[in-house]
Amino acid sequence: MGGPRGSFVEERKNGLEETPEYVRKLAERYPAFKKLLEGEEETLPDHPSDKTGERGEGEMEREEFAQRLKRLLYAPEAPEATEGHSSEETSEGGEITPSSPDTGHLEGGEIEEDAMELKKLLPPEEGKELRILEEKEDLIHQELRQGIRNLLPLSVGIEHLAEEMLTKGEEEVFLEFTSLGMPPYDMRLFGRLEEVTSLPKGYVEVERYWIERPFSYAIILREEETGRLRYHLVEPKLTFEEQRILQEMWEELKNKLPYEVPQAQKEELLVKEMMGIARRMGISDPKTLYRLYYFLRRENLGFRKIDALLKDPMIEDISCDGPEIPIFIYHRRYYNMETNIQFERGELDHFNSLLAERSGKHLSFAEPVVDARLPDGARVQVTFGDEITARGASFSIRKWLGKVFTPVDLIRFHTFSPEMLAYLWLAIENRCSVMVIGGTASGKTSTLNALAFFIPPDAKIISIEDTRELSLYQKNWVPNVTREMLGVKPIDMNELVKIAMRQRPECLIVGEVRGIEAQAMFQAICTGHTAFCTMHAGSVQAAVNRLEGDPINIPRPMLAELDIVCLQLLTNLGSERVRRNLQITEFAGLDPVTEEIRIVDTFHWDPATDTFRKVEESWVLRELRRNLGLTPIQLKKELKNREKVLTWLANQPEITPSEIADVLSQYYYNPERVLRRIGES
Repeated sequence: MGGPRGSFVEERKNGLEETPEYVRKLAERYPAFKKLLEGEEETLPDHPSDKTGERGEGEMEREEFAQRLKRLLYAPEAPEATEGHSSEETSEGGEITPSSPDTGHLEGGEIEEDAMELKKLLPPEEGKELRILEEKEDLIHQELRQGIRNLLPLSVGIEHLAEEMLTKGEEEVFLEFTSLGMPPYDMRLFGRLEEVTSLPKGYVEVERYWIERPFSYAIILREEETGRLRYHLVEPKLTFEEQRILQEMWEELKNKLPYEVPQAQKEELLVKEMMGIARRMGISDPKTLYRLYYFLRRENLGFRKIDALLKDPMIEDISCDGPEIPIFIYHRRYYNMETNIQFERGELDHFNSLLAERSGKHLSFAEPVVDARLPDGARVQVTFGDEITARGASFSIRKWLGKVFTPVDLIRFHTFSPEMLAYLWLAIENRCSVMVIGGTASGKTSTLNALAFFIPPDAKIISIEDTRELSLYQKNWVPNVTREMLGVKPIDMNELVKIAMRQRPECLIVGEVRGIEAQAMFQAICTGHTAFCTMHAGSVQAAVNRLEGDPINIPRPMLAELDIVCLQLLTNLGSERVRRNLQITEFAGLDPVTEEIRIVDTFHWDPATDTFRKVEESWVLRELRRNLGLTPIQLKKELKNREKVLTWLANQPEITPSEIADVLSQYYYNPERVLRRIGES
């Protein structure tokens, strides 16, 4: 938003061309505003009481009116909270209260009279344009219909609309206003929706940011004594009367939202029906309408108390350890934090049943544990009552963030070095099989997705996952997902791997191996297919032990056919939480004497310097050099060229995943062309 309108008084003296662009746009659309901004009082439209055209009582009244009108239009703007800060004032008890807007200290009757006179000043053709604008974006119309007593909100609304028309495009703004069939909500016009809340004693605010404007935002708090962080969710608060109206509305609405209708259509239908009921009940206050809409959507289409947490892009995991226990989250910036949200005992059982139902599963005493995925791809595990968890029902949700991780991301986050990725690129392109291992939340799937960019562009790829997370840019790709739904035959990972092998894939990707599906995958490796997978393991030896033991039981000779293992780590580096590839290990076949797998550690991360270093000579590269007929110098040059390409890609600030995939594909077919492009840039 532009600066305060008080600054326009000085800008008018420099001519209209010195004013902000959105003000000039307004002036072009409404000549009356242009004349007012230019300070040409004598060219303002005649005041209705000025009939003579001679300087007299009518003209003096018109000039006085123009001055009063300017005071309204150029009154200083009320401060607006920005992300991470607040324009609100804190009371002695720690209560957050909204600041009052500055109305220029004008009397209510005078303001109301001036607002009416402003509309009379507009010539007929401009009045028609204003009416069209009112009908199109509904903002000014709402203010006038409700008898707004101050012209300041009217001018604020017009400026806000004009600036958004310039930055977003007129059509997008109007679609944004009308897509849900509701009047637009401007916090500067109507105030904030969130509840007035008290911060816990002994805490200070670290940051605040919007989750879903204008409904909910998060405040990050720090306990002064211990430094412990807490996540504080702020949502609108219903009055007692609004709670009664909400209940009445839902009684009318609950049978009008068909179960089989897609979520987006349900929301449109919800708004349409809600607005119809609101009109019949005589409800027109924007604050009330938006509060009702928020809770109707949250309670019936959303995920109730944790709906805002699921919408917060900074949250990765949400866990509830039991009833009457605060929910904990994993925040991308502040890590594990307690929240101000908790469920009552019966409420939590009912909510867990809802999570299972939304996932197409059934939760009961007979089936007290459910592993599933929500419609948005988030992984969820829920338990029922105290059958499994001693503290009562619980749930854990790992959100799917929807971001496509690329080799460029691995370099920028310093998870891998360009040299390591150049080595993996050459190995994967030449059909080496790779397993990514690590602990929970170490970034295994993200790394797997990034490494898949190195698969040759025309190779036939089949991926198999419990929850769809991978996003590949090769066209010859068949993604498969397991099916476990009530009332239908389940299709598990093992069956999908067997089905995939009948399709002659060149590359098989298994999202995570943890059962007998690994046997089919290793059989594929032994028959010449390339395979990629992830597995939970804290070390290479732990991964070998898991693969050789129950229930996987991979024979050691088959296990030795795996080429490369990447060990991921989530660790603290000073005060920062980082993900690093701890080591890259090669399986160099079986020792003929000991029958142990020969291990070659090729790269290792040094936490003291946060750098990666070579450890041993690569057995994989030695085999590739022999198979490709390259000299040591040629192999070294090829690795350096690939390292240059990856470094160049990482230095392109606005590059997209599809553009990265295009460059890697071009290098596969014509490396000289890509190297020339890099050299020229």
